[in-house]
Amino acid sequence: MVSNGQVLLWASSVVLGMLVLYVAHAASRSLVVGIPADFFSRGSPHRSLLSHAVRAAFGAALIIAGILMLVLPGPGLLAILAGVLLIDGGSKRALVRRLLASDHVRASVDNARRRAGQPPLVRP
Repeated sequence: MVSNGQVLLWASSVVLGMLVLYVAHAASRSLVVGIPADFFSRGSPHRSLLSHAVRAAFGAALIIAGILMLVLPGPGLLAILAGVLLIDGGSKRALVRRLLASDHVRASVDNARRRAGQPPLVRP
């Protein structure tokens, strides 16, 4: 027999999961669509320490959500890509370029950008 507490826990977990899915989807789509088309053909911008910390925390959250969305419904690859784009690291651009070299990922990114009225990303 299932108690009321178990039903409440299950229902709140489902609602929280759907909320995380929605926020991660919106954030990953906004980030992928919002980057300039020539993002990978330019040098890295200089940022403050606070900006690095905020970007790292948000990027890590997107990567974790993206990994979860690989097995759950949602744009897992786009969320992972957006999270990696946010995190500042030495080999970040090389990793993102390798991800974008995949036809599936590239098609997803270009499709999202086209639907938002943005040009496709310029290949470096």
